[in-house]
Amino acid sequence: MLGPAFDRMMKEKESKNLVNSLLDHELEGNPTVIFYTSQMELGYARLVLGGKLSGDPDEEEAPAPAPAPAPAPVEVKPEEGEAGATAAAEGEAGAAAAAPAEGEAAAAAPAADAPAGEAPAAGEAPAAEGEGEAGAEAPEPVVEAPPPPPPKPPKPAKRQDPAELLQVHVCAAADLPPAACETSVTYFTLVVNEPIARSADDALMSAAFEIGVVPGGSLLSLEQIIHEVYLPMLSASTATPAAAEPPAASTTSAEASSEFVGNLQKFGSQISHAIQQVSGDFRLTMPQLVIDDPAVACEEYEVVMQLEAALEDWTPAIASALETQLAKQPVGKGPLAEIEFWRARNAALSTLCEQLNTPNARRMLEVLERVESQLLSGFYGFYGELAPRSNP
Repeated sequence: MLGPAFDRMMKEKESKNLVNSLLDHELEGNPTVIFYTSQMELGYARLVLGGKLSGDPDEEEAPAPAPAPAPAPVEVKPEEGEAGATAAAEGEAGAAAAAPAEGEAAAAAPAADAPAGEAPAAGEAPAAEGEGEAGAEAPEPVVEAPPPPPPKPPKPAKRQDPAELLQVHVCAAADLPPAACETSVTYFTLVVNEPIARSADDALMSAAFEIGVVPGGSLLSLEQIIHEVYLPMLSASTATPAAAEPPAASTTSAEASSEFVGNLQKFGSQISHAIQQVSGDFRLTMPQLVIDDPAVACEEYEVVMQLEAALEDWTPAIASALETQLAKQPVGKGPLAEIEFWRARNAALSTLCEQLNTPNARRMLEVLERVESQLLSGFYGFYGELAPRSNP
């Protein structure tokens, strides 16, 4: 999946130079590069890939031409001043009745080759006597329209291949953007002091680099590594000093190791407290949107509607958090209970502030300010009460 995206990244001059600088051991300070991914927008992906994406619908086929309408039947009208007109008779005989001349009696004329005195042939309508017309007009035949063709079944919607939208980035450790910290990143650290040949095999490359993956939420990953990996290893090494060391040196080394382990435990506790502040009990529902330019986003109706729906959830969530925290009382007596009470309140309310102070959340609020959303007045009322209480 990463192959095409990685190849596109290596075609960029800046990315290629950074990777070559790592292999040549030319990076100053920490020889580390970090790879991270992002998702391209559909319009930008079409420009990069130079064509149509897998999720784009097919061009609609031109509809078939409609059949020509049937010709309307021609009505034959009798001429003015004549006694009758020629009419098409229905039935199997289909014989034509001749109209007599004007002023004569309307009588059925026998066929020319029939003998005199015979009755008219079966199927012929006898003419009425004493009338001025030989007969009435025949009714027009009814032409039924053909039934419409059945509708075509709808085609299933195409699904966009996520690999087409994947974009790989590379940067130095000091240049890692804040947005990349929310996703998984992969780091390559050079652990040898000589350049790496481009033709080196996989075994040499693996020995020359320390490779690791930091998933999204780097604080949680760091806390787990400290508590689950380093602290048990250091505690075990402190409990079993080396046998070759003299007693005095062994005591000094044990004290230094114990002090280091104690400081590492304090650092782990501080990380746990920071995680509680960032991801406490109160969480806001953030829309799955990335706002790059608020001036452009405010012109999109669907984006504005999603942001207003999110703001309708944020306002009661902040109000509920304030009501819950203000109703709590310290558990126990003494300064330690008071300190723990204010620390818990700060952790809970700081969670909301941290979520609302992210760059993407601030751009969301800027979009709603540009469209002058009526929901902002109630939101800012509770937010103005939240901000000072989260930083006592």
